[in-house]
Amino acid sequence: MKRSEAAKYAQWSAVAALVCAGLTVGVYLRRGLLRYHEIRSAPPAPAGNVERQTNKLTFSKGEGARTVFTVEAMKSTDFKGLNASELEGVKVTVFGKDGTRHDTLETHTCRYSKDSGDIDCSGDVEITLMSKEEWDTAGTPDAAAMRVETRGMVFNRATGVAKTAEEVRFTFATGSGRSVGATYHSEEGTLTLLRDVRLKLDQPVPMKRGLSSAAAKPGVMKEPVEVT
Repeated sequence: MKRSEAAKYAQWSAVAALVCAGLTVGVYLRRGLLRYHEIRSAPPAPAGNVERQTNKLTFSKGEGARTVFTVEAMKSTDFKGLNASELEGVKVTVFGKDGTRHDTLETHTCRYSKDSGDIDCSGDVEITLMSKEEWDTAGTPDAAAMRVETRGMVFNRATGVAKTAEEVRFTFATGSGRSVGATYHSEEGTLTLLRDVRLKLDQPVPMKRGLSSAAAKPGVMKEPVEVT
């Protein structure tokens, strides 16, 4: 083989070797990058005292073929040595014993005790009270709904009763109010205000005499009535 041909062959061999080396390095870099993204996107490892984690949890209470209420949680965590679960993204939908309600209780975090059946929600709780007819008509909570804000509410799975001893604030179509403490009965769809109840009720505006309701002109808005 001539010296010039040998030199060309050596050059081509060197180029081929560099290309192969570059491809190999590229494959390893790509695998390393994919592994890095997988590690970053993977959920955090459970703590040492965590026994099991579930992304979705749902349970209901029924009366015959009718569902009284349904409890949903976006995430559930069971702990070792505790017969309890930490629930996140909690929503309770109440249909009532006769199916005439569509009330909801929503909060961020609760502790569910499997022994007592208590769902203890220490943070803020938002409650919307409305009938099934109102829900079927609107599809979402509307002006007819009563909205309640409180915190520190305990909902019992067995009885369907929710209680709080904290301040309760609420609004409805014709007024607003507050109290200290409340009890909610899911079977009846009723909210009982316990003490220090204050209501602010809007007074209806009287129509002008001799005018139909369609042609009536609005009168002067009266000051709301305060009831203690």
